[in-house]
Amino acid sequence: AGHRYLAGTDVVVVVASDGAQWMAEGSWTAAAGDPVSPPAELPFADVARDAWYYGDVSYVYENGLFNGVTGSTFSPGGNMQRCMMTTVLHRLAGEPAVGYSAVFQDIPDGQWYTAGTIWAGQLGVVTGVGGGRFDPFSNVTRQEIAVILHRYAAGMGLNVSGRADLSRFPDAGSVASWGGDAIAWAVDAGIISGSNGSLLPGGDATRAEVAAMLRRFTDWSARGAQ
Repeated sequence: AGHRYLAGTDVVVVVASDGAQWMAEGSWTAAAGDPVSPPAELPFADVARDAWYYGDVSYVYENGLFNGVTGSTFSPGGNMQRCMMTTVLHRLAGEPAVGYSAVFQDIPDGQWYTAGTIWAGQLGVVTGVGGGRFDPFSNVTRQEIAVILHRYAAGMGLNVSGRADLSRFPDAGSVASWGGDAIAWAVDAGIISGSNGSLLPGGDATRAEVAAMLRRFTDWSARGAQ
């Protein structure tokens, strides 16, 4: 209250208060749909409002992409499993109907992750780990997420031709040959921005990181991927 802010570029301001009052000085443009409602209060005791991922978790929760691991915990630092990733992507796609088929030997019918994983397999978004297996409960890595989102975007007909120069990252040489194009695209699209200056392509992705990547992906796709 009573503070003044100077912005040198375009900004979005969200105030978590029912009684906020505005006095704008200088250049001010209201976006369509104003006023913008603040994120809903999350039910998760382990997601602090000042955490860097609060807005991302709010986005995936409010849009039905993520559930908590319990009714009151999100586990933002917990690792994202491969079957969680396919389930979330299936929800992002609007949960299209899918009939069961034995795309992967280790994905039985009737499990919470079955529909999303079979859908992703049938679409070619995921191809498994070899030997007819998907390995659903292994952790998904950052470069695997880039590949999955790249394939999904291409399947949607979006422009995925952008490529960033990865040489500025000290660990660019650790990107797998099968993940290079997808990582370069994800960096160019702003979906992956690095962690402390590094790509960490083979590192396990946390649930908070995946929430951020999905929010950035939807922002990118909404812009028409131009």
